Amino acid sequence: MEFDEVYLPREDTYLLESALKKIDLKNKKVLEIGCGSGYLSIYCALHNANITAIDINPKALQYASNEAKKANVKINFIISDLFKALNKQDKYDIIIFNPPYLVSDKIEYLALDGGKEGREIIDKFLTEFDKHLTDNGFVLLLHTDYNDLKETEEKLAKKSFRFEIVAKQHIFFEDLYILRIFKK
Repeated sequence: MEFDEVYLPREDTYLLESALKKIDLKNKKVLEIGCGSGYLSIYCALHNANITAIDINPKALQYASNEAKKANVKINFIISDLFKALNKQDKYDIIIFNPPYLVSDKIEYLALDGGKEGREIIDKFLTEFDKHLTDNGFVLLLHTDYNDLKETEEKLAKKSFRFEIVAKQHIFFEDLYILRIFKK
């Protein structure tokens, strides 16, 4: 598995940012999973959120930490594979996740590869996110049309969650969606 790449902001990052711009982040406890360059975490910190940023890639966390220092913001950085390094009692008002979603036979690039159907990391996330969400909390999840939106809807329904699409964009060969996931 490759740790060399730090995921720098791209169209999907900016689409997530557009969804964040519609939210009052002041004093919200926010968790970003897979923070990459730290772009979205820094945005949240600049808007007075209490932000924790997680990434499995130590190089990404170092890069994001350096960017946070330049922006003069405080972010709690944690190296972790999804939620593994968090305590069971850690709860957040908002969880942000721009998952690796590209279809690939084997996961080589952690920032991009989503497994055989592009859902491997998304599905791991969907099994655990609700354990770290406050009662009125929600998730902002980037999703692509290649990752079977119907399957995501079914998995969420089994947990008594649903979603609404709060932003979307067509780029090149795919449609990107930002799902706001919340309890029914």
